[in-house]
Amino acid sequence: MADNGQTLDAETIEIVLRVCRLIGAGSPKYSNLLILSVIEKYTDFITSVNYTFTPDDLIQQFGTRPQDAAILIEDLGGMENMAVFLPTIFGARDLLPHPESTPIIVPLFIIFASVTSTAIILRLWSRHRIAGGLNLFDYLTVVSYLMTLIWGAVALHHSRINGKYVAYWDRSWDSLREHYKIYLALTALYPWVMATIKMSLLVFYYQMSNLRVIKWCVIATGVITIANTFAGFLFVIFTCNPVAWWDDLLQNPCIDQRAGLIITGAIYILTDVAIWVLPMPLVFRLKLRTRERLLAILTFGIGAALVQLGID
Repeated sequence: MADNGQTLDAETIEIVLRVCRLIGAGSPKYSNLLILSVIEKYTDFITSVNYTFTPDDLIQQFGTRPQDAAILIEDLGGMENMAVFLPTIFGARDLLPHPESTPIIVPLFIIFASVTSTAIILRLWSRHRIAGGLNLFDYLTVVSYLMTLIWGAVALHHSRINGKYVAYWDRSWDSLREHYKIYLALTALYPWVMATIKMSLLVFYYQMSNLRVIKWCVIATGVITIANTFAGFLFVIFTCNPVAWWDDLLQNPCIDQRAGLIITGAIYILTDVAIWVLPMPLVFRLKLRTRERLLAILTFGIGAALVQLGID
């Protein structure tokens, strides 16, 4: 931070972040350097050519792909704006904040992995001793547990790849590319993790209930869950062309994702609510006192919340 106490407002920070992303994507020759260092090289280059350059100069000096060079200049407001803006950013480098990533992911993963592992072991042991064997929903529970661990392990790797700092100017394009790759893997795996968790609960409800309406509701919820899982997975994979969109960032390879995310997210929430509500008729049919019924409802609610928290 500069000695004069000046700071950059949020809008300016957003603009600088966008510029850093474009510069990183458009300068493969220096993809291993921090993007702020790449901007310094642009500043030196722009000064050396007296603030006048062409797309061919970017191709030669920074390894910009021929199909990206003119787009990079255009996205940065044209040659004149680019020639002024990049040196200005580098000149204001002492005003840039340096937010750090939070180290909470590792302890959280260890805690949840320990708790869920203990719960799964006790459940399987009790099912084997009391019920005389395992059922379909037990196996689905194990599958969902393993997939959750895999997802968590990938998230840990993602956290390690991200490194200490989160702002684009404090990172190299190589590290951002790895971030985008692993984030794509996480978002593609997420629907399947959620699906196995929900299907294990739905199978349990189906086998425990003798009410036809509950069974049909379980089937309907299961069909919606599976359909939304496929939709969410395919949306993540094919929302950008090519799938590895980070290598074609300047070509604007992705469609607007907001509508798809809202729709699939709303269906996720609806199925979450349905899975919480479905066992309620079973609870009320049990011969329990009011306090015990409330405790059972609370238990289902806490369980649903823990499932969501464990994944989110």
